[in-house]
Amino acid sequence: MNKILILLLITINLAISNPKFNDKKEIQAVATKIFNLLYKKDTATLNKNYIHPKYGFYILHRMGTLDQFTKYKEIDSYILRFINFNKKSKLKIYWQSTNFSCKYEKWNKEGIFITYNKPYSHIKDIISFIEENNITTYSKAQKESVNFLSTNNYILVNTQLDIIVYIKKIDNKYYITHIDTLPNDCSA
Repeated sequence: MNKILILLLITINLAISNPKFNDKKEIQAVATKIFNLLYKKDTATLNKNYIHPKYGFYILHRMGTLDQFTKYKEIDSYILRFINFNKKSKLKIYWQSTNFSCKYEKWNKEGIFITYNKPYSHIKDIISFIEENNITTYSKAQKESVNFLSTNNYILVNTQLDIIVYIKKIDNKYYITHIDTLPNDCSA
């Protein structure tokens, strides 16, 4: 009896402290809404509901062989060009990761994949590389913004849109913090 009670208490404690468990339904709903709005190219609703007015979001992209990121305050038709709108069918949502294979030029699984991310360091790696090679420098405020938007994100991968969207809870609401096109860009 004591073992069952201890196991129950541990399970409750993990459920309370694990954001993935508590927010699972909410995150799935947010993912569905974001991807439906992207399919519809409804940038007005995306901007109103999922882009934080103060922080904006970053697009990670590759120009030639150099990974880059650009901060935006809204999604517009320019940003939509990074998204593949060729396929449109209902996708199942999975709570696991997926990978893009450059060898086969496709994702290893089809669907929408959601995972919780530790601090996302790729933008920090890009900043370090660019500064070390004297391409440009970033202000303390820019680095703080990157750091803030790059922690405690959920990763939403939509294999049909060939897009990875990072969302973070800010002011008790989920917002897009990054749109990442790098994992499926095999040009480098």
